[in-house]
Amino acid sequence: MKINFQSRKTKGAISLTLVAAILATSTIVSSAHKAEEEKTAMLAAKYEIKGRKSIEGSMLESTVPDMESGIKYLLGGEDAVIEEDLSVSDKNYNIKNDTYIEKNVSIDTDKLNLGNMLVAEGDINIKCDSIDNTEFSVIYAVKGDVTIECESLYYNGVIVAPNGKVEFKSKKADIDGCVVGSTIKSSTKKMNIEPTDESENAYRFLRCYCNDGYMEFDSYINDDGNLRVYCDANKDIAKTKVFVRYDDNEEFEYVGELDSHEGEIENISYNENIDIIVEGITKFGEKIESYVVTHGRDEEGNMTRYDRDTDNDGVEDGLEIYYLGTDPNKADTDADGLPDGAEAFNFYTNPVEKNPDYEDLDGDGMTSVME
Repeated sequence: MKINFQSRKTKGAISLTLVAAILATSTIVSSAHKAEEEKTAMLAAKYEIKGRKSIEGSMLESTVPDMESGIKYLLGGEDAVIEEDLSVSDKNYNIKNDTYIEKNVSIDTDKLNLGNMLVAEGDINIKCDSIDNTEFSVIYAVKGDVTIECESLYYNGVIVAPNGKVEFKSKKADIDGCVVGSTIKSSTKKMNIEPTDESENAYRFLRCYCNDGYMEFDSYINDDGNLRVYCDANKDIAKTKVFVRYDDNEEFEYVGELDSHEGEIENISYNENIDIIVEGITKFGEKIESYVVTHGRDEEGNMTRYDRDTDNDGVEDGLEIYYLGTDPNKADTDADGLPDGAEAFNFYTNPVEKNPDYEDLDGDGMTSVME
């Protein structure tokens, strides 16, 4: 195997100022399980909810996936970054652009106008009479907690604290969207949560971008019979690395760094299948990773692109090995009755650890969840 590099004119930076439009058309969900899924209203490892609640979608109890990588890149670069605490005490406060705060957020205002994405590395504390966000929004604490104290809360969007607590302190909370946290706590007298198509796509987009990554690339077989790899990288990507899995190998191997975002993999004439994943390192030091691209031989012996899912569980073989650690030859790696694809893309449970909620413990043909 040999990999060479050649310069290529790259596309411009990804624009996410129209993030709502992107989220609304996102198709990250595995098509094999899309029809049977229920929208996620709440996801947490622990719930502490007092008062009445009305939950339209699923209320899942599970460890929340880590989603720390790629935030600064996702928001479009340095212009969106505030390098210190954001502390505001004012009658009205507007946040209309995607904003990333490297520390904590503390907002005390009568009325908060919120649009697009508010992201902080630390805690996000909001105290107000009302939140105005007729436009879809995302509140995201990467490592800290989200606390919202509001007389009467109406929120349209997604609230995420994968490594911390999401807490509501209000008389009434109406949320058109979903809430995700390590712990979700509420002392409201009445809570209504109704997930939407937009909130479902938004959370899946965040999981893909900030966990599995969203590094775009393409590949093709050139006239010399070699595999050409090139990335839609831009000035915010400092370097790109290529990882390849040959045939039925149990792991990927690092084959080279694309200094100019394009390279060529030679000596593949003896291979039946090749899975490729590209890892990008942004100028902020964040790692973003691609989806898998697979080339395999057709009936005539030619290398072509195709989706390789040996066990038909809705997850391609390369993704199972590189990201999930599941067995590409077993549809249900942990044998808990729930296919790997459903656990990874629909229920957000760990596909390599048995979940008793989805087992038929008493042998009556029904799982614990069904009962």
